[in-house]
Amino acid sequence: MADRSVVLTIVNQEWASPGSILDLFLESFQISPGTKSFLNHLVIVAADGKAFRYCKSIHPHCYHLTASRMNFAISKAFMNPDHFRLAWRRIEFLQEVLELGYNFIYTDADVMWFRNPFPHFNPSDEMTIACDFYMGNPQSKSNRADGGFFYMVSNARSTEFFKYWYMARVLHPNSHDRSVFEIIKHDQIIKMMGLRIKYLDTAYFSGLCQPNMEMNKVCTVHANCINNTESKVRELRLVLDDWKDFKALPEETNIA
Repeated sequence: MADRSVVLTIVNQEWASPGSILDLFLESFQISPGTKSFLNHLVIVAADGKAFRYCKSIHPHCYHLTASRMNFAISKAFMNPDHFRLAWRRIEFLQEVLELGYNFIYTDADVMWFRNPFPHFNPSDEMTIACDFYMGNPQSKSNRADGGFFYMVSNARSTEFFKYWYMARVLHPNSHDRSVFEIIKHDQIIKMMGLRIKYLDTAYFSGLCQPNMEMNKVCTVHANCINNTESKVRELRLVLDDWKDFKALPEETNIA
């Protein structure tokens, strides 16, 4: 985009095949007038060769995340060591994006986009992040962050934060990146960095952990708190159907 912002998501072959989560993700952009233009700025990062090939068949901007001897092709259980490694590879990759000078929205592919999220972002906040559970105060650390959707401004503070986040995996072995985030956000060093974090209201950035489906205001809906891919596909299809029904209402009811 003009301000060097990009939209990034990461998928493997289980999430990137005909009728998959990736198809639903792209459909949400295509059926929503406020988000369709973001497809021009969306880079789909493929964690394996099959996902990369499928991405290239349906979307112009695909990047193959080469990493390791690990097999990222098959979905891993949340506590599986390979799942940890992919999660931390994601943090390392996003740090590299910041170092290149790009702002980004990171979005899991199981997040449906219905409205432009940028009006909810403030460039003075280095990190703006959705919540699994929102406690009412956008600055409160008591909010439980949802690492599946966040906006980062590229500057020295955000880059240093990602370096610290990645380093903290050594201090908290066998912990997922999202669990480590919940620990380190309280660290004194984060305060010393001056990193500013804003937590997004689930009324606008909803999820299945804390459903708040006010269709006249919701920007995104995340299939969080569901680990099974088949269940995610089923629930997200219902969400898309509800959105289509809402968009079909008379204009005075459908306030976009």
